[in-house]
Amino acid sequence: MMNQLTQATLTCPHCQATEIISVDASDSKQFHQCVQCHRPYGVSKNDCCILCSYGDVLCSQVDQNLAS
Repeated sequence: MMNQLTQATLTCPHCQATEIISVDASDSKQFHQCVQCHRPYGVSKNDCCILCSYGDVLCSQVDQNLAS
């Protein structure tokens, strides 16, 4: 069975560049590398993944979108 994907926009905390990524409901990314400045960034304190820290949607919203 294929995993369903949805899209989210991440904003780099270093240079404010944005990137649209495909998100798998089973994927809880802890780190990402910026496509513009190439600096890695990770989860902010008290967040569970980079979507919750730097995304335009929370991972719980991704799960809800994929369920519908």
